[in-house]
Formats: sequence, C-alpha cells, structure tokens
Amino acid sequence: MSVKSFKGAGSTVGSAQFNIELANCHPSLTSVGLVFDGISSADDDAILALQGANSAQGVGIALYEIDGTTLIPLRMQGRANIL
Repeated sequence: MSVKSFKGAGSTVGSAQFNIELANCHPSLTSVGLVFDGISSADDDAILALQGANSAQGVGIALYEIDGTTLIPLRMQGRANIL
C-alpha cells in the first residue's frame, strides 16, 4: 500500500478475503473456533501491529468477519462460517 492511500487514523486501505481450510478432521467434529493472536498495535489493541525495523508506524492489520465490516478483535473468537 502506498503511504498516499492512507487518510489518517481509523482509515482503511485495501482488503483481501481468505479462507482457512481444515484437513484430516475427525468425522464427529461439528464446529471449530478460531482465534487470531499476535502483537497488537500500540494505537489499537484489537489489530495486529506491523513488525520489523522498517515497518510503518501507526499502521496495523485488521481482521474482519466475512461481512467485511465486523472487526474480529485479537484474542477473541470470530463467528463460525461453514462454507
């Protein structure tokens, strides 16, 4: 993302949908809980911080439910979406 794309605190730029596929699960498994964890942003403990010597400051990675608007805070279980 270009620095010019960001419009200030709380703004978002770009998105990418992804799926997590489970393999070799026991046949009796009926649901799965998923929790994202990592180092949170100093500005917002619900989103992932960027890491590394040359990482941008004040920028993080937010994870959203499949609806694209409901934030999944770090260390909190998101909704189950069976596809």
